[in-house]
Amino acid sequence: MKPPRYWIAIAATAFLAPLLGGQLVLDPLALAPGGLLSAIFREPQGASLAHWLVVLPALAALIYALMRRHVQQLPQPRIAGTLGIFLLFMWGSVLTSEYRFISAGTALEWTAVLLLFFATVALAGRHRGPVVLLAAFVAGTALVGTLGIREYAMQRDPNWRVFANWSNPNALAGLLPFGVLGGLGLIAAATDRIAKRLSGLAVVLCFIAMILTGSKGGLLALAVGLVILLVWWAIQGGTRRVQVLALAVLLPALGFGLAVGLSSAQRAKTPASGSALGRIAQAGNTQEQSAGFRSLLWKSAGALIKDQPFGRGMGTFRYHSSRPGLVTQTHLAHQSFLQVGVEAGLIALGALVAALALMAIEGLRGVRSLPTESRLLRGAVFAALGAAVVHNLIDSDLYLLGTNVGLFLFAGILLQLTPDGSSPEFAGRSYRAFAAVAATLTLLGMAYMASTDVRLGGLRHLAGERSPEAESAFTSLSGWAPSDHRLWALGARMAADPAERTRRLETSVSRGPTLAVLRLLATEREAAGDAAGALHALNQALAIDPNNLEALSRLVALHAKDNPEKAEDIAGKLVQIESTPYFKIRALPELVPTETYEARAWLAARTGSAEAQAQLLRGALEGYLNYAANTVPQVKMFANSQLDGGFGGIRLDDAHATLTTALDLVGMYEAAAPQERAWADETRTTLIAARDSLSETTP
Repeated sequence: MKPPRYWIAIAATAFLAPLLGGQLVLDPLALAPGGLLSAIFREPQGASLAHWLVVLPALAALIYALMRRHVQQLPQPRIAGTLGIFLLFMWGSVLTSEYRFISAGTALEWTAVLLLFFATVALAGRHRGPVVLLAAFVAGTALVGTLGIREYAMQRDPNWRVFANWSNPNALAGLLPFGVLGGLGLIAAATDRIAKRLSGLAVVLCFIAMILTGSKGGLLALAVGLVILLVWWAIQGGTRRVQVLALAVLLPALGFGLAVGLSSAQRAKTPASGSALGRIAQAGNTQEQSAGFRSLLWKSAGALIKDQPFGRGMGTFRYHSSRPGLVTQTHLAHQSFLQVGVEAGLIALGALVAALALMAIEGLRGVRSLPTESRLLRGAVFAALGAAVVHNLIDSDLYLLGTNVGLFLFAGILLQLTPDGSSPEFAGRSYRAFAAVAATLTLLGMAYMASTDVRLGGLRHLAGERSPEAESAFTSLSGWAPSDHRLWALGARMAADPAERTRRLETSVSRGPTLAVLRLLATEREAAGDAAGALHALNQALAIDPNNLEALSRLVALHAKDNPEKAEDIAGKLVQIESTPYFKIRALPELVPTETYEARAWLAARTGSAEAQAQLLRGALEGYLNYAANTVPQVKMFANSQLDGGFGGIRLDDAHATLTTALDLVGMYEAAAPQERAWADETRTTLIAARDSLSETTP
């Protein structure tokens, strides 16, 4: 009787990871009945469930194997020990997190990925299994690349950056090097001609998709991986050296040529200028914004680590990122290792880096003792890991399940291709029972999180109704997930009674304070006549984000009633923020905030100096012109595309009201600076044209 081929289940996980692991687990959006299947494949509403489906086959196989086998193939003790330390401190950070529900969900996904790594080492074997796992992941990645190519072909914009079914083009670019480099390794290792051709096709498809992402960082990471591969194959290729080196150069060159041809064909369909290579060729035009914002994020991460070296809780960077006052709240740190340091602490970060370093050292050992095909395959796996590490230095790929699975799956394969990377060990009943329980609890925990997110998405779909059905769904879910701060914030939107709205908002803050909820709480307390309570909520928001423009603007309005001097000070701070990187370098440069311009108008109305008034209003109007030039076109595009929520929450009506406010200031400016009437007339004409253009959309 043949032994069970556990690696078949792990191969299912490897194939599904690129297809279902490309979305971030965000606060669930509205999920209409019948929309779950499509959400699993390409929407954040279904991300938690999709991620559970990805890891289910591998962890189920691991649990089954632990129940049946007394001898397990285990990683070297040093590697297993450092990963154990990482897990320990990662879960320790969950206990101290202000947002425990979110932290637990993130920690569960990380635990699942690390269990997958152990399952790969324990169950894949050393011969056929690693090749099958590698082929499965490359096949899934090539299919995603095909989706990206199809997406580009269907667009009429030659500058379009493809997403495929991933959250954004840069995230997709973190996946594709696995397909290119892993595919090259499969070509070198395969003996079957059809397998070689299919692997070559996968390499070409992934390379075309990489070009179409327009990601400079992705191409840099892939270039590093290709250099590692070429050097490895040049040294270890033996009699096949020339053949494999030619493949490693010619197949990417073919992919590049096909990408250029596709871009040219798209450009011929439309009068629009540009190409898929335009963003890459004109890297300097976007470098300041992109690199500048990343730099601020990294500085913010460093400050957060220094302030709390034991971590703030997994998955919570998005809530704490604005505390140093350098950036607005951002979901990812755009650097996996810094984000791990912020969330899990320095010891966890050190353990993770040490584990990866030890794996790399093992991957370099004993190469010459292997057959040529094994040496070539190991070089490709090592190169893919090198490319992944490089990309993780500029993006948070480890926080996307697909690329996190890719890194640790390839790491497990690398150890299985290394003579001393792992060894069969007798595992006692207590060890096996503990590991099986851990894997079982991880699957159950992820199922619970997925169920909560799906139900929360359904509740959000009903939230605007304030119906008995919606209230019943909220009551049921509040018993199912009482510690989820997102649920209580959503429940507040559904409550008709002001006192109940306030209670639910306060419950949400106690489970996990967020800027939006604190501002809503301030509104409810102010409406109830509790000015002190409103001030307290806004000050709580400023503790999270000291430069938060909306909270500061609300404080101006609140203090203006009984403490105008204080209001003037805060309005002055708002104006000063315009000169800071926080205001100048934003994640979305097209999203122009207007709170500082409103503060300028408020200060101008209070000053008795015509010169000071003109200076304040001139700055405000220049800001509104920037809004008209950059934000309004994006609002129109989102309206034409019928994308829910508008551009950054700004809809057509919001943009119309903002431009109307700006037009009211033009007359004030003319009165304060009559010598600038020509500029005022030009400004008025521009703002009116921008406002009128909003009616040209087809929502």
